[in-house]
Amino acid sequence: MKRLQLPLLAKLVLALVLMGALPLGITLLQLRTQGDVLLDQVQRTHIVASGAAAERAAATVAGLRTLAETLAGHPAVIADAKSTAAQQLLRGTLQARSEVGAVGVYNDAGEAVILARRPGLEGDLPEVDGLSETLLSLLRGKSGRPWLRLRQVLNGAEGHVVLLAQADGLAAAVGNQRLDTEATLVLAGRAEGVLLGGAPSDLELFPEELLEQAWSDKMASGARRYERRDADGGQGDLVTAFAQVEGTPWAVLSRQPAQAAQAAEERMRTVTWQAAALALGLTVLLAAGGFFTVVAPIRRLAAAQAKLVGGRVGGGSEIAQLESSFKLLQKRIRDSEDLGEIFLGRYQVTDLVGSGAMGSVFRGWDDKLRRPVALKTVHLDAETVDHGKLLAGLRDEAAITARIHQPNIVTVYDIEEQGTSAFIAMEFVDGVNLQKLLHVRRRLSEGEAIAIGAGVARGLAAAHAAGLVHHDVKPANILLGHDSSIKLTDFGVSQLISAATHARDTICGTPGYLAPECFEGGEYTPSSDLWAFGVVLYECIVGYNPFRGRQLRLSVARTMTVEPEPLTENHPGVPKSFSDLVASLLEKDPDRRPNDAQRIAEQLEALAEDHGFTWRAELADVKTGSPPKRPKLDRDLGSSAPTQLVTIKDR
Repeated sequence: MKRLQLPLLAKLVLALVLMGALPLGITLLQLRTQGDVLLDQVQRTHIVASGAAAERAAATVAGLRTLAETLAGHPAVIADAKSTAAQQLLRGTLQARSEVGAVGVYNDAGEAVILARRPGLEGDLPEVDGLSETLLSLLRGKSGRPWLRLRQVLNGAEGHVVLLAQADGLAAAVGNQRLDTEATLVLAGRAEGVLLGGAPSDLELFPEELLEQAWSDKMASGARRYERRDADGGQGDLVTAFAQVEGTPWAVLSRQPAQAAQAAEERMRTVTWQAAALALGLTVLLAAGGFFTVVAPIRRLAAAQAKLVGGRVGGGSEIAQLESSFKLLQKRIRDSEDLGEIFLGRYQVTDLVGSGAMGSVFRGWDDKLRRPVALKTVHLDAETVDHGKLLAGLRDEAAITARIHQPNIVTVYDIEEQGTSAFIAMEFVDGVNLQKLLHVRRRLSEGEAIAIGAGVARGLAAAHAAGLVHHDVKPANILLGHDSSIKLTDFGVSQLISAATHARDTICGTPGYLAPECFEGGEYTPSSDLWAFGVVLYECIVGYNPFRGRQLRLSVARTMTVEPEPLTENHPGVPKSFSDLVASLLEKDPDRRPNDAQRIAEQLEALAEDHGFTWRAELADVKTGSPPKRPKLDRDLGSSAPTQLVTIKDR
């Protein structure tokens, strides 16, 4: 049976009717047959409004609490709160955080050890009290402006930090929610009453059952309708909702008389009828305009295109005819730009490849040996870094890496120093890194993951045999060349920076790829490299890192507690032996985890051979000269998951 081909004009009119008149008709039907539809919508609106306000309020408090925790754990404050370093820290806090009005350190007797106030706020700033036992409270300034007061006990020392910050974020969270004029949205506490959005006594306007739920530990949010009896004898339903503010003893409460929703229902029905009539009129006008501005030109273009390609491009609608003719045409666009050449010693820098957390990577040319090189910069301008120690470590690391002749490890050619920076000259891999490939592809097939994994494992095995531990295995440090090569880069750079810092309670690595023992004070071993390697394999299959969080503390918590589900759970094509291998690499106890990269490489190679898995550059659309089938992959040897200095003190 031949499929019906509607003319473009008919499709246009039908689309306009479906987009305009049909939704309005459905709305009218719902208003006619379901009297409580709008009331339910009001209920959902209050749930969303109270939840959104609670989330914004929690985010405001969490940001200030993190600042207070940072100050309370800072070595300068713990060692001597009266020191110059501590004073500079508090002044810097006021300069960096405009919402902070005052910050001070108090002893256990409530006496101020050091106190810094923002100039110009004397007429509004509440009194800074060091005796209050509450960790979080909302105060009113002399002008009535709300202020948040946070207290944080010093980390490992007597005393506490008191932070006084403007509560404009809380006020905005409560005031910016779009509700009916008869609705009430407030921030309240059990003991304090209404804090923002009304008077403290306004808490009595809310049903007791709602308040009990709001202060309960069993429910974080909820909504309900209550039957209300006014003081003058009038009755009516009351729409209410609440949402607890995470990390505080407060909750966001909302209420609205149901009569307002019922009156709005009548107004909505009238407006909907008017909108339906207007939509039908606009449909006619748009259809006429669409014919002259869209349909007629397309018909002329289809006729001209048909004549260009021979007069026969198939039947059907105008769009179908255009599609048939356009299949005979091809178009290629090539872009190029010439960068100014920058000379750095013997190396000629020709292009910026990418930037990472510790420096940048350039494409360069070695004029003496006539070969391309990758030049990686390592910035040494941090005050906490011992420049001499770091440079000596980089030289030793480069010497060890240079002696390893293994096809899965980027060859190091040279290291040069200039001022407070070091430049490592290494083999240039023309291609992309695994991080960029996963960004475009999201995840790989089991065959691609196993083939890439075999190459990475071979590189780790060679490095471990030479006594070299990588310390930062992650997709951004796995390079995939146009020649189908698989290479590991950046050996030991993160560990060298960590070792060169003066802080003994920090490690350097990428959250989500650091093994659990690293957060427990254990040494970073070849087994820790294999943990990170297991995370990379898991990420290749499922498309995400199961241990990464938006914040460092979440990444640490997930690393220590989350047990990822087996790869075979939702990916039936994954061989069970490969799933078991990845699960063993993700063992949290390093004693139960494999520590022989050579054996892992042999297992992956056997799997690849048994199933015919191979890795070729064209699988990632990185083959030179081939047009990309997906968004362009920028060559970036940096990492979107940056290496960080991670504090492990007070675990």
